Amino acid sequence: MTIANDNKSMIPGVQYLRGVAALMVVLFHSSPMVRNFIGMTTLAWGEFGVDIFFNISGFVMMHSVITAEKSTSSIAFIKNRLIRIGPMYWLMTSLMTCILIIKPTAFNSAVLSMDHYALSMLFIPHFHPGIEGAVLPMLVPGWTLSYEMYFYIVFSAALLLPHFFLFGWVLGVLAVVNIIARSGFIEQSATSMFLGNSIVYEFTCGMFIALLSRRGIYIPKWFAVIALPLASSLIIFASSADNRFVTVGLSATIILYSTLSFVVPTKKVVLSFFRLLGDSSYSLYLSHVFVIGLVSILWRKVFAVHAIETYLSAVLYLLLCCASSITVGALLYKGVEIRLTRWIKFQLRS
Repeated sequence: MTIANDNKSMIPGVQYLRGVAALMVVLFHSSPMVRNFIGMTTLAWGEFGVDIFFNISGFVMMHSVITAEKSTSSIAFIKNRLIRIGPMYWLMTSLMTCILIIKPTAFNSAVLSMDHYALSMLFIPHFHPGIEGAVLPMLVPGWTLSYEMYFYIVFSAALLLPHFFLFGWVLGVLAVVNIIARSGFIEQSATSMFLGNSIVYEFTCGMFIALLSRRGIYIPKWFAVIALPLASSLIIFASSADNRFVTVGLSATIILYSTLSFVVPTKKVVLSFFRLLGDSSYSLYLSHVFVIGLVSILWRKVFAVHAIETYLSAVLYLLLCCASSITVGALLYKGVEIRLTRWIKFQLRS
């Protein structure tokens, strides 16, 4: 391993990676309409953009604590995280509810239920009433936010500990709870299924990478050049949801760690696009299911077909879904997310 000098110059690379992860998820949710034609597993790897998100989340939280000029209380930390992720999620979930009131069949498997809505808004894991055995909120992509909130609560409980002990606390709590939930000693429920998912360890992987970067320990660039495409290939070609943490989570960790080994420029046009993609990734992540659904409806109306008939049409459909989702995500970020967050912070200060 080598010692790098300027840690701050590498953070833009993490933001670019966040944009790539968001685009992966968009591709995954765009692909069902084309899978029967170009293969059931085509773009299925896009689902694992979430694992990159979880690694980045652990890294960013730990990095923010390490570099903070003063400590933050647990209550202030949770409040700040709620201000960051709550408003847009609540807005998008409420939008889905309004659409379901007007047209109950607007979304596949979506069910209009006040219990379902309330539990979703509170980030509480529960069984989806329209998808048997699935622990999902009303706005399906929001399942990741329940894990984010779980991580934030555990993380905030030990904010005043030294950095290494903070890492040990989070890892220890997540591991003990995970083992108990998977042990079979407690009755299987939505909560036990949620807590027993090994995906929770991905947050701690990101935290550990932050500890290494704090000490200036990075993968040598020549090794990162090999490791980055290799780990990406493992996610695309050899990934499996059966043991997600081992097959995907650790590959995502390698991708994050390799990205940190490069001092990434910030002013090139192409990279500016990925920076915007990273900045707007949250709005993009929450809104893309609406956009893809609308694009799918319009596609069928315009071309009067229910399936993709050629590879060219499949590619065009995917490009349209991605371009539309990115555009809407960027507009929501600039026009709603930023302003809404600022307004809430102002209201809380006054």
